[in-house]
Amino acid sequence: MTITAARAVAPIAANDLRNLVSSELFARLVRRTAKEHDLSEEMAQRSVAQAVMMLGAIGDNPGVTFYPSVAVDHGWHTFILDTQHYHKFCERVAGTYIHHNPIEGATDGGALMRRTANFLREHGYPVDDDLWAAVESVHCSGGESCDNTIRCSS
Repeated sequence: MTITAARAVAPIAANDLRNLVSSELFARLVRRTAKEHDLSEEMAQRSVAQAVMMLGAIGDNPGVTFYPSVAVDHGWHTFILDTQHYHKFCERVAGTYIHHNPIEGATDGGALMRRTANFLREHGYPVDDDLWAAVESVHCSGGESCDNTIRCSS
């Protein structure tokens, strides 16, 4: 299955991730991620940064399937709950809302997650290897019936 952007968007440079969200929003997401997932501030910063990076990569690479690690997914979940900012972010980076729809049936999420990390790395995205090295992952795949949709389950 593939992820397809609803409209063309300008690619976001992988080395320009700090401009994807404001420093105020980033700080708020870090605080919430730390609290909601019982993480240190440093780990929450890394989780949010990798989630934002992956979402930017989704916008840059329609048609590619992404499988976040659990650590990256924590940052994504926190961002989704900040609905107004998340919606505006998705429109800006992907041209459409990036959905996160749980599905069942991942058979080897670890390999799929490593494939995602390798794709990101090979395309110049700054991958935090420790956050992507965990065996645990979240299974995500795009559906043909939805535009730029990510389907996930743990």
